[in-house]
Amino acid sequence: MEPALQNIIKVSFSLFIVLLVLIILTRFIMKKAFSIRSDGSPRLKYLQASNFKGLKREPFSFLSNKKQLIRGYLYYYPERLKQKELIIFLHGIGAGHTAYTTEINSLALEGYRVFAFDYTGCVLSEGQSIKNLLQPLVDLKYALRFINSDQNLKDLDIFLVGHSWGAFVALNALSFKKSNIKKVVAMSGFNNISSVMKMNHPLLGIMSPFIHLYNYFRYGKLARFSSLKSLKKTTKEVLIIHGENDPVVKPEKSFALFDKKTTHKDNLYFLLSKNKLHNPYLSLEAEEYLYQVTLDKGLINKKSEIKDYEVDYDLITRQDNNVIKEIITFLKKVNI
Repeated sequence: MEPALQNIIKVSFSLFIVLLVLIILTRFIMKKAFSIRSDGSPRLKYLQASNFKGLKREPFSFLSNKKQLIRGYLYYYPERLKQKELIIFLHGIGAGHTAYTTEINSLALEGYRVFAFDYTGCVLSEGQSIKNLLQPLVDLKYALRFINSDQNLKDLDIFLVGHSWGAFVALNALSFKKSNIKKVVAMSGFNNISSVMKMNHPLLGIMSPFIHLYNYFRYGKLARFSSLKSLKKTTKEVLIIHGENDPVVKPEKSFALFDKKTTHKDNLYFLLSKNKLHNPYLSLEAEEYLYQVTLDKGLINKKSEIKDYEVDYDLITRQDNNVIKEIITFLKKVNI
């Protein structure tokens, strides 16, 4: 065998081994990252409908792609029902939709029905783990099918309101074909899975192509979705809200990117909330207090936990009225 051919074979074999190792490593990283349930913290109380006078909730459930039962509630004020749209509220990572009951209540007060469910592997819903950041897109597809089969809901136009993980889901749902989705509010949303993983773990940047490949084998065409692609293509109205100092989903890698790449589109609206962190719907005082509670409750480091620590739930859920008003105004705006 010629020396040159031998060298080519050796290089090719070495590259094959490197690729194989990276593929195995990617699978390990993805399994490690998402083979968990997202059930919130037992150290915190999550507000329920009963904490808000007059707010009603009706339970619902439907099966998702692997026959796992997805559970949630339809929230509304009977005497205030006046809007002809259904809001689907999409929660972030860490807990289920009841981490946002105050925001759900604010939407219901405006006369909307709010359809809120926990994704696979989250709080009320079945599943040994959350599986993948793409899984809620699958769950949402099944939710839309369920809504379309319900006599009271099927003829309603749909607004999506999501935060963080939920904002990613909401933005990418704009790429769904044949849906009744008319408007989207996305708070603190990220572009795609590899980008948000890289933001929080920079060394994962080199793994991006393999993360994409892994997701493609698991979720097919959904792996090609990205928030930016959806925004470029959509003709639906979208309100994008982000905290100026968000340390989790950095605005320059998401909000600013979306704004820069879609300047020609007049159906997209951008609101950068000054001095805010990852929860721009909260007041600045509430965000600062939320961070302090995560420290004092030992949610970041158990060694820092303060025993007999009482949380001020009025403060920790205090909303930024200006941001909430912007959302309501956007949703109620009549398209001409």
